[in-house]
Amino acid sequence: NDNVKVTIDDARHFIKTSKNKYDIVVFDTFLSESAPEHLLTKEALQDVQSILNPSGMLLTNFYGFTSGEMGYAARSVIKTYQKAGFLTYVIATPGNENGRNLLIIGSRAQLDFSNVNYAESNGIKITNLNGLLLPPHTINLRDAEILEDNKPNLSILYAKPSMSWKQGYNNIYTKEFLKY
Repeated sequence: NDNVKVTIDDARHFIKTSKNKYDIVVFDTFLSESAPEHLLTKEALQDVQSILNPSGMLLTNFYGFTSGEMGYAARSVIKTYQKAGFLTYVIATPGNENGRNLLIIGSRAQLDFSNVNYAESNGIKITNLNGLLLPPHTINLRDAEILEDNKPNLSILYAKPSMSWKQGYNNIYTKEFLKY
């Protein structure tokens, strides 16, 4: 589409050099067991705020674990969002932790998820996301760490849950492929 401008660049470099302001920035930059450590630090998230409009938001697609050892990486990302100054929301796709995704959303403005106008290609319409928001009190961030540029360890925190999530995801969707 001619209305879509595509830029190929390292995300952090783009964020630091952009002169534009955005309503939405999406981080869906994961590759298997590799996490984009340099994008999910307190410093990087603070840089993102400089290119967001006042009511803009940052969305990060992440694996679905939030509890126990497997959820430590996600809890650390959520805690880092908060430390960077974002009001933080977590939306979980339906299903068990080992097969769901999280959308970690940060904004400086209070967001309203009750008036959404979204339709899936299969015809499913979504008008209210409140039922998918994980209540903050269900995610215990006490043991989570703040991710920082001087301690890039997200890949270490992320390796075990990403492998487990991938196995769970494949188990769920392989069954669908075998039907055909």
